[in-house]
Amino acid sequence: MKLRHLFYSTFLLFLLLCKIVFAEDVVVLEGKVVIETPIVYQNKKVVVKPGTEIFVKGKMEHAIHIKDGSIEINGTTASPVVVNGNLDTLKDEEDINVFFLENSKGYISHTYFKKNVWALHVHFSDLLVKSCLFETNYGGIRLTGGNIDVKQNIFSNNKIGIRFLNSQPNINKNLFNKNDIAIFVREGVKNANIEQNCFYKNGYDIYLGFFQQNDVAAKNNFFLATPTVFDLTIDSSMKSRVLLEPVLKTFPDWH
Repeated sequence: MKLRHLFYSTFLLFLLLCKIVFAEDVVVLEGKVVIETPIVYQNKKVVVKPGTEIFVKGKMEHAIHIKDGSIEINGTTASPVVVNGNLDTLKDEEDINVFFLENSKGYISHTYFKKNVWALHVHFSDLLVKSCLFETNYGGIRLTGGNIDVKQNIFSNNKIGIRFLNSQPNINKNLFNKNDIAIFVREGVKNANIEQNCFYKNGYDIYLGFFQQNDVAAKNNFFLATPTVFDLTIDSSMKSRVLLEPVLKTFPDWH
């Protein structure tokens, strides 16, 4: 009987300790969050609550590094999450990131990214970015590897909207407006899914890198003016083309 009681007591203590560990593995960000030094969350689940405002100050390669974990940024239409960078003081920088996801999972919705160098840097992660606004950043999203879905977002007045290499992302139902480059396909891309997007007044709607070997299909998109692409048809030293046909004749139905 004593051994049984000892067993149950030990087991209950184990469960209690597990709950404590699990609770510690969840990090919640809410209210006003000021990032002045780099933060690394490894093997953690990071949850950003609706209405949170994140202010990034100082020069950091990665302000918030999510490694081997996950992140949920749960903005809503009534209470979006706002991520403010310091692009004005880092105009000559190109390798500064707010969020760096490495071998992680993520869901980001209803978030306003403004005046960041790079808002999101994603390496070998599974990520859905939906219903967000990327405005006046150097870059919105840059990524390599992983399973990435970017849909129903607005990319406006950025130097680069999305840049990717060695990745096959799904980029669907987004609006790209007044970016220097809306989509930059750098290299190593074979089967990206770029459809049902709207492009308007970008410097380049789709720009291929010099090391991109395969043609890139970007069919069934809507262009409010003549599409602007940089590929083999513009520079004979390039190795690939952007395939636009068929082009949508009317604005896509995103419902």
